[in-house]
Amino acid sequence: MHAYLDDYGLITVLLHKSKVKGMLMFSIKGPNKHFEDLDLLNSSTYNDYFVYKLKYTKPLIFWKKYSIYASPSIYCNLHSGSIIRTKKFDEEFYYDGPLGFEYSKKETVFRIWSPVANKITLVIEEEKHNLTYIDKGLWEITLEGDHEGKKYHYIVSINDVKKRILDPYGLSSDTNGRNNYVVDVKEFRKFKYEKPYFTGEYVDASIYEASVRDFSYHSSAKCRHKGKFIGMIENHPTNSGIPTGLEYIKYLGFSHLQLMPTYDFDGIDDKFNKKYNWGYNPHQYFVPCGWYTTDSEDPYKRINEFIKLIDSAHKLDIRVVLDVVFNHVFDYKVFPLDYLVPGYFFRTDHYGNMTEVTGCQNDLATERKMTRKLIVDNIVYLAKVFNVDGFRFDLMGLLDIETMNEISKKALEIDDKVILYGEGWNMPNSLPNHQRPHMFNHPKLPGYAFFNDSYRDFIRGSQWNKTKGYALNGANQNPHDLYHLIMGSCTDSYKFSSPNQTINYVECHDNYTFYDYALTKKGDQNIKKIEDSSRLAMQLILISQGIPFIHSGQEFLRTKDLVENSYNAGDIVNRFDYNLRDKNIKIVNAIRDLLQIRKEESGLRLNNSYDIARKVHLLSAHAMNNTYGIMIDEGELIMYVKNSYTIEHIELSPGYICIYNGWEKLDNETYRNLVTLGEPGVYIFKKKE
Repeated sequence: MHAYLDDYGLITVLLHKSKVKGMLMFSIKGPNKHFEDLDLLNSSTYNDYFVYKLKYTKPLIFWKKYSIYASPSIYCNLHSGSIIRTKKFDEEFYYDGPLGFEYSKKETVFRIWSPVANKITLVIEEEKHNLTYIDKGLWEITLEGDHEGKKYHYIVSINDVKKRILDPYGLSSDTNGRNNYVVDVKEFRKFKYEKPYFTGEYVDASIYEASVRDFSYHSSAKCRHKGKFIGMIENHPTNSGIPTGLEYIKYLGFSHLQLMPTYDFDGIDDKFNKKYNWGYNPHQYFVPCGWYTTDSEDPYKRINEFIKLIDSAHKLDIRVVLDVVFNHVFDYKVFPLDYLVPGYFFRTDHYGNMTEVTGCQNDLATERKMTRKLIVDNIVYLAKVFNVDGFRFDLMGLLDIETMNEISKKALEIDDKVILYGEGWNMPNSLPNHQRPHMFNHPKLPGYAFFNDSYRDFIRGSQWNKTKGYALNGANQNPHDLYHLIMGSCTDSYKFSSPNQTINYVECHDNYTFYDYALTKKGDQNIKKIEDSSRLAMQLILISQGIPFIHSGQEFLRTKDLVENSYNAGDIVNRFDYNLRDKNIKIVNAIRDLLQIRKEESGLRLNNSYDIARKVHLLSAHAMNNTYGIMIDEGELIMYVKNSYTIEHIELSPGYICIYNGWEKLDNETYRNLVTLGEPGVYIFKKKE
């Protein structure tokens, strides 16, 4: 026999057919030990069970135990069923106060949320203390004395089933997340440097994506902290004299560093390198990754070393964006949320089965008030405590619009220059389309940018359709599509409302690197042609209206040995190779120079569709052999892009100088009336003042 509270006033009982003998009289026994009759609404059958719908209109105390009786000898505990997914439940038990622990030297207050738990016990350094139910699902206990540095966890009891869980709002933990620690926020490392200046206009940002592990696990034997937060800070110039670590990102000139997941994730071992993972496996949202710290058992090391990394980036005028994952958790069976309120925090289908649109066996129900609170609280904590400058949302289209706009509101209150963006794919899920924060709903998300897959597929080619894009000298490329993409995908209702909403990219941590994808399409291309195609693709990103995005190592033709999805492929495949960088330093510097030109020329960073439509024009008269001319601001700049080796001769009006020749920034005032364009690339000419 099983009994579930499925709605206010509605109880569902499943009783095995073998137990039904004669007339049944259903009743409920509550904490007062009294029996009350239940009214039968209807009955049906399901496989080997009879299903009874029962009516009981008196209010229930959710955290108390109730039993349902079919006869004096047939009974079971009443479990919370689909009632926890009703709007009324969400409203009734929404708690808007602090959760986690609140520390002082005199006392520590512990708070955790569960409207349906029968008992919650705090275990701190092996001592057990029962929490008291307060209201709206809040359980609380105050322990007198100084408990800094002590380990703790919880034991949650629901219907006589006990589960050991971590604190979903825990701030630090021991190795591999067995326990949380009580820590004093006042003892966290203090920031020494102010946030770098940034206009707040997304188009003024340039984003460089890197994994802490990969970026600091380079081939230099001098690096003392490979794979660690502080390993990214180390600078050991190579034979080329060019720096490594964060200093290298400064050398390139990017304004923002996007770090792949830095929270505590599963799929690795904090102390040993037996396993490898990128980190899209959330385990503890508020706790920095133990794998990335020099001592995962120390409660403060992971926090302070993470702060040191961000502070060091700020010192170098680099803002930091964190990659966050709120579409799923690693394993809902060991994540504390589902133990606290079974069935509440995750989406289900019409039959109550957990959905898995992400492919990870669970989808977070971000539309529910306490899930939304957890997410927003996490973003606020990261922005305030770690001085984070932006957030990239994994599979953002699986969250919900109200949550995303609440995040934007709170984040802007902390830093009005914050940038927010994510993957806006429209993946079918249980939310109605109008609530999904995918890129086609971009008017409802004015504070967000989206990874532009149309840009990626046109320039690189579609990995799914196995095509070759413009940069790979693909056939049948429409010049007007190229024009619209360079225009910021925001004119003639092309895709977005504003250039601030398009992340222009051809490569990220997912799927093949551009170089490896080109190898799969090589055909009659030689390596020199692939190198030129890679350079052209990056140059197009940097001259396009919108937000340029480069994956770490893309600028030196990073390869992952043709591994398409290297999330667990290990260090040899994923590590950052400075030897390859030095080998391809000419391409690195070509990208560096063009990024500098982008910063200097405001015409490459227009921030609204009106100005773009008015100031950026395709020179159709100059279109030949897939070479196209683009004029900006009444001819202040003229750019040519070409993807072939066919020699082209262009005649310009008098008074132009070449400031970029496909390889480097030119400072000499060379007059170019008759211009010869040779190999693939981007060529930029400017009116002489």
